[in-house]
Amino acid sequence: MSEEVGNAPDFDPSPLQEGQDPAPGFPHDPNEPVELSLDDLFNQEVDEAAVVKGLKDSALPTGTYTTEIPPSRLSVTKDKNNRLMVSGFWKVTMGDVKGAIGFRFSPERRNKIDGNTGEDTGKPDTAFKNYTQAFNAYTRVYGEKPTSVGAIATYLRDYPVKFRIVTLSSGENWVAAIMPVL
Repeated sequence: MSEEVGNAPDFDPSPLQEGQDPAPGFPHDPNEPVELSLDDLFNQEVDEAAVVKGLKDSALPTGTYTTEIPPSRLSVTKDKNNRLMVSGFWKVTMGDVKGAIGFRFSPERRNKIDGNTGEDTGKPDTAFKNYTQAFNAYTRVYGEKPTSVGAIATYLRDYPVKFRIVTLSSGENWVAAIMPVL
């Protein structure tokens, strides 16, 4: 039994080159919208090179960005290991460059696991490092240490901060540092 995805949206063929098929691999009249089922998608191969290129093309340039307030999303959850996580997604700007990035932090330390050996490195993982950087940014802005994790989360929600964003070899962006706007 197939699950219907629904009709394809109206398709404007004008950006296509003359004679280019808008839905290659699917029998259809190229002048009409194409109706597909979920089962049809199993016949469509993934173009991994296009995925990698898309990641790299959509990545923000490395630099220091300032967050816009309020964040698009800020949530508090427990992960599968019952670890407290605060996750956020912010719009950011660096001069004329605009984009968005998310990151998460946890006040509960876990050590990074070596991807090759599976061994504990003895160094904190990214979620805890983000927490320590947010803690330090709060301390620099207010001149005193936060007394609760909620104080840090509301600081990130209510006040602009700077994110040092880098691009990984995979093409994905990563928040490498969290700094106060002074």
